[in-house]
Amino acid sequence: MTPDLALLNEPRTATDEPPAYLVEHLDPADPSRYVADSVRHLGEYEGVSLWAARTADGNVCFVASTADKGAGGSCGSIRLFNQSGSGLGYSGISDRPMLIAALVPDRALPDEATGLERPFPGVVVVPEGTKRGTVLEVPVMRGTPIPVHVFQ
Repeated sequence: MTPDLALLNEPRTATDEPPAYLVEHLDPADPSRYVADSVRHLGEYEGVSLWAARTADGNVCFVASTADKGAGGSCGSIRLFNQSGSGLGYSGISDRPMLIAALVPDRALPDEATGLERPFPGVVVVPEGTKRGTVLEVPVMRGTPIPVHVFQ
C-alpha cells in the first residue's frame, strides 16, 4: 500500500533537501527509519517549514521545523493516513501560541471548501481558537468526509 500523497512519489528537487538538524530530529535513535530521499518540503507558513516523509516501513510523517532549529512531528500508518490524514500541533512559533495543521490525502479538499486556510497543496491550517483534540471533518471529492484529528 502507498500513501495517497503524490508528492512523496514525485522526483526530488533542491528544495526537498532537509537541513541537517531536521534529519537528526526525525529519529536520532534510528536514522534509517526514515527514507532519506522521501523527504519533501511542502512549503512555508508563518515562519514554519512543513515537510512530509515516508518511513522505512512505508508510513507517513508530517514534520514542522523553524529557523531556530525547533522541530516537531507526527507519524502514522499509511492506512490511517489514507483514511483520515495526519494532524500536527506545534507551539512557540513566532508570535503564534500554536500552529495546528493537518496533512490530508491528495485532493481531499474540493475548491469550494470554506473556513480553512490552505497555504499549499496537501496542507490545511486549522483556524485560530480550535480546541486541543478537535476532530476536523474534511470533505473529500468522493463525497464522504474524513476526520482529521488535530492535537497539541
